[in-house]
Formats: sequence, structure tokens, C-alpha cells
Amino acid sequence: MKSLGISLLLAGLCYAGPLGGPVPGFIVDSRSGTLRPVLGIPGAMQLGTAITLPFQITSADFDPNGNFAVVVSNETPGHLYLIQNLNNPVITDMGAIADNSTVLAVNSTGQAAVLRAPGQLQFLTGITSSPVLANAIPAQQLLGSISTGVLDDAGRCALLGTSGDSAGALETLCADGTSQRILIQPGMHLSAIALANQGQDAILADSGGRQILRVAAYAQSAAVTTLAGSQDGINTPVGIQVNGQQAVVADSAASSIFLIDLSGQAAIQTISLNGAPARVKFLADRTVVLLTDPSAAPFTIFDLQAMQSFFIPTN
Repeated sequence: MKSLGISLLLAGLCYAGPLGGPVPGFIVDSRSGTLRPVLGIPGAMQLGTAITLPFQITSADFDPNGNFAVVVSNETPGHLYLIQNLNNPVITDMGAIADNSTVLAVNSTGQAAVLRAPGQLQFLTGITSSPVLANAIPAQQLLGSISTGVLDDAGRCALLGTSGDSAGALETLCADGTSQRILIQPGMHLSAIALANQGQDAILADSGGRQILRVAAYAQSAAVTTLAGSQDGINTPVGIQVNGQQAVVADSAASSIFLIDLSGQAAIQTISLNGAPARVKFLADRTVVLLTDPSAAPFTIFDLQAMQSFFIPTN
């Protein structure tokens, strides 16, 4: 595929001012272990006052609409909490969990989440009705350590990137303990996974192979195609999100955002950034993606409508 380069000049990377207003989403501020709202619109964004909680947070993820968060506390032992109605929080303690647990993902329906801890996964289901934290599922059958993952729309199976001694794999591990190895390649290292086509296809960021892959119907035929590679400028992809027919890829070594049309009808767009992104994560309004965290100044977002990056003050 051909690339269409769109370079952003330094003057186009603006600081967001403290104007308040709309709340397009929430973020985790790892400096204070808190959840904070992002206020305002791109070009005039600021971080709001942290939600008051009786504990600090070590890991969290949000549902796609920004209505709730699934969080791990810094207590001893750590607990899993469901925090609903973030503007007026209601906190549910789901109980103690394994040491070094992190929230791997909340699924696209906002009904389930999956936790990762050394050697295991744990599934949280029924989030908006009757939340239940299931017993942990051993993960010893996987190729190696888990590098990234997402949870399917049904909330039953986690789709995981795993790494062995000389190869990487795409695998599933389900709440019933069953697993499937879908793809294995020498040198592959999956840094991010996103679901597309109503959850049937997996879009993979492979930093080891310097490529973006599509695994169509991953639960059945698992046909693999390359969406973009080093010839398109892909170097070290660190994050990927999908919105409809568009994949948004952040590449740290290329200091760029790549916009890939999943229908194949448009050329790849390459947007050069004035700094290396560390991630790509939609805020709830899905027009803005986070490129860095507040702890790694500058705290940077990208506005997909204006096609421009902005800094957010981190005070």
C-alpha cells in the first residue's frame, strides 16, 4: 500500500488551556494512583480533580463509553473494585486478587473484563447487572509470557499476544479453561491487539516484525494478511485502536500515527509527531486518542477530527 504523508509542524503542536467544559473521558494518573477526568475540547483541555477514593490505584481500564472503571487497588492484598458512574462514583469491592494483578482489558460491550497476574487470567462478568469475579484460570499452556490482550465481545475468551524464546504467538484463553493457538511466527512480538468487523477479526501490531497484520475470522479460518509493513514506515508499533473501518496505529520509533483503512480503499495516512507516542487509547468520545501518560511529560493527545496533536498540562 502507498503512504500519504502529513507532516505536523512544531507550531501545530499546541498546549491545551484550562477552560474546562465537556468531559470526553477519564484517565489513570499513575503519579498519584488516581482517576481523573479530562475536561474541555482539544486545544483547550485540562485534567480535572481526581475522584476521591479510599485507596490508590495500580491498574485500571474503562468501558468504551466512560461510564465505569475496573481498578486494582494498592492495598495488601490488592482488591478489585468496580467504580460505576464516574461523575458520582459508586464503588463495589469484588474481593482480594492475586499479587501483581493488572486489568488487561474491558471488552467492547462493557459487560466483562479480564485480569492478568503471573501464570493466570481472571474474568469479571455481568458488570452492568450482577458482577461476578470468577476463579482464576491457569495460563501455563500458553507459549510464554503475555505481552498484550483484548477480551472478546461475549466476555468469554481473551485474545492474547504471547512471547516464547524465539517466537511470538496469537492465542486464546477462555473462562472455561480452553485455549487455542491461532498464529505463531519466529521473531513476532505483539505489542497491541484490537478487534474489528464486529469482533470477528483481530488487528495486530507486531513490533518484532515491523508490521500490522489482520487475522480474519480468527476463531475459525484465521486468514492472515499484512495491512502495513516497514515499506510503509512501520517500525515499532506500540498501540492500535479500531474505530469502524479505521485502524489507528502509534509507532514510537517512527514518531508517527498511521491511519489504516481496513476496507483497503484508501491509502495509508502517516502523521508525523513531534515526539514518540507510547500508546494509543481512545477517550470515551472516540475522537481523541491518548498518546502518552501524564507521568511521561509531555502528556499528549491526538485529535482525529482536526488531525492535530495537543499537549495537556499535567498539574
